[in-house]
Amino acid sequence: REPRLLFKLCRFLAPTMANEKLGPRAKLVLKICVLPALSMQANPNPALACAVFDLCLARLPYAQRYELYDSIHGGATERDGLRGGANGQPLKHPLQCLAETKAGRYTRYFLKRLSKDNV
Repeated sequence: REPRLLFKLCRFLAPTMANEKLGPRAKLVLKICVLPALSMQANPNPALACAVFDLCLARLPYAQRYELYDSIHGGATERDGLRGGANGQPLKHPLQCLAETKAGRYTRYFLKRLSKDNV
């Protein structure tokens, strides 16, 4: 939840993405720490999202980038992420599900207002 820490982490990961030995570990850090933390920010931070993409994700090939995106979304969005997989464990961290639910609620609210104002 601390944007400065994520900026520093992205700057640290950027040179290691090209390294053959450290590249897989850097991708794991992106998958486990950076991308979920980006989605759980209390206030949207476009500069942080651009930094994550420019410093880390843009260096990855298209297929690997979308594998990371898929691992974050996990097929279940909002509250469905808490219902659990085959072993009964939740698919996502509860804070990530909460952030997705809030974003979905705000999106639906604004889309309803937009359609009411336009009609």
